[in-house]
Amino acid sequence: MLPAMSAGGPHVLTIRGTNELRLEDILIGEVWLASGQSNMTLSLKAATGGPGEAARAHDPQLRLFQSPIRSLAHDPREGPSPSDWSPASPKSAARFSAVAYWFAKRLREELDVPIGLIHRSRPRSRIDSWINDEGFAAIPELEALKEMRRDRDQSQMRLFREQVVGWIAETEGTLTAGQPLPPPPPAPLI
Repeated sequence: MLPAMSAGGPHVLTIRGTNELRLEDILIGEVWLASGQSNMTLSLKAATGGPGEAARAHDPQLRLFQSPIRSLAHDPREGPSPSDWSPASPKSAARFSAVAYWFAKRLREELDVPIGLIHRSRPRSRIDSWINDEGFAAIPELEALKEMRRDRDQSQMRLFREQVVGWIAETEGTLTAGQPLPPPPPAPLI
């Protein structure tokens, strides 16, 4: 763990062991997570006033990270989705969440420190799936919603398990025959 440092940068981080790794253009600041449902996935280029805002996005102290959403059906042999921290530019801002970008821009203006923003949203997800058990415990009035979520999640996972068992049985013949596998069942949105 690194000691606390003052906000700023860019810095160079060198890690030495049996070999040496040198990371450049490192910023020290705040990192925020922007997450939610479909309203959070609207890109800046699609938002009212967004194309002009994206064209003005030139802030190397504002870093954007788009976290990929992968389903359980993802084939790991395809490798990870390409993702990286990108300085705010017309190209990176245009495809980023509009709500998240405007939030990060305001943080930069008010705090005057480097801001890193991770965006990970999942369209069609229920709001209670974004609340962990500690969040439910902090608000006793949500106990009924917590129990409903648990029951729904268990039911959806039972159905998904049945679909996967059927898919595995279906694929055994295609594997033996050397044929392409049928697509796996979609994972539930829980």
